[in-house]
Amino acid sequence: TVPLDRSLALRVAKSASEANREAYRQLGSDELVWFANPGACEICQALDGTVVGVNDSFIDEGGSLNYDHETAEGELVEKSVTFDYDSVDGGDAHPNCTCSIVPKSDTGVVQ
Repeated sequence: TVPLDRSLALRVAKSASEANREAYRQLGSDELVWFANPGACEICQALDGTVVGVNDSFIDEGGSLNYDHETAEGELVEKSVTFDYDSVDGGDAHPNCTCSIVPKSDTGVVQ
C-alpha cells in the first residue's frame, strides 16, 4: 500500500495531469509527449520522449517499465518497476514528480 501523504501527492499530480489532458484535448491535440525535466529520476528519464494518444496512458495500471540504473560503481544495470497502484498519465509517475506532458504537433513537440 502507498502511505497517505504519498497517496495524496499522487492524487494531486494525477488531477493536474487530467486537467492538462483535457485542455490539450479541447485544443485539438491528438498525441502527447512525456517531457522529463532536468534532474528527473531514472524512471522518468526512461519515459522522456514517449508519445501516446491524448486518451491513452503512458503506462497502464499493472504495467511495468524497464530502465537503466547506474550503480555506485558506475555500472549500468537494467531495473524494472511495476505500477500496480494506478496508471501513469503524465507527471504522476511517483510522488514529487516534476515531469510534464506536452502536446505533439506535426512539426514536433510544442513547449
